Amino acid sequence: MARAGEPQTLTLWIDGSCSFCSRLGRWLQRRARQRGHVLHLAALPEGAEAVVVECAGRRIEGAEALQCVLHYLGGSFRIGAWLLAVMPEPIRRWCYRWVARHRYWLFGRSVCEVEDGNGTRG
Repeated sequence: MARAGEPQTLTLWIDGSCSFCSRLGRWLQRRARQRGHVLHLAALPEGAEAVVVECAGRRIEGAEALQCVLHYLGGSFRIGAWLLAVMPEPIRRWCYRWVARHRYWLFGRSVCEVEDGNGTRG
């Protein structure tokens, strides 16, 4: 964890070819920067079906990853994190998986340059 006054850093792996994922990732990245945090975007590994976030050495996937990012951003974003927290886990996971499986159909494809995990963009 960062010390008080230091920017916190979080890495979020997203599907760069998903229009919704790319836009949401860039939007979250701007919000983090406005709040004095650092949010790195990286390309989701091939075949992965859920966003992944790494914070303080822990990796979290899916809806829980989104909840973590919203909590990390603080302020009014914590309301979204709280809503995800109070939603029953089976419902939260089902909703996340449904959107993840249908993301290209719902939102289309795009090209978003994010790091591939090795520090290169792709």
